[in-house]
Amino acid sequence: MLNISLIIFFVSLAFLGLASILYRWRAFTNKKAWNGMVIPLGAFGFVLLVISLIMIYLYYPQ
Repeated sequence: MLNISLIIFFVSLAFLGLASILYRWRAFTNKKAWNGMVIPLGAFGFVLLVISLIMIYLYYPQ
């Protein structure tokens, strides 16, 4: 189960990184930076990050 939580953790980091890249690209191209897929990717990435951190905490070997 720890392997699944680590996979979810890295997927959430990928979503957050993609949201950051899209935010900077939209700001660079002089578009509204928060429009598009920035907010959905950031929100989904944050939710996955919280879930994965809880799972890592629960299933970490003691």
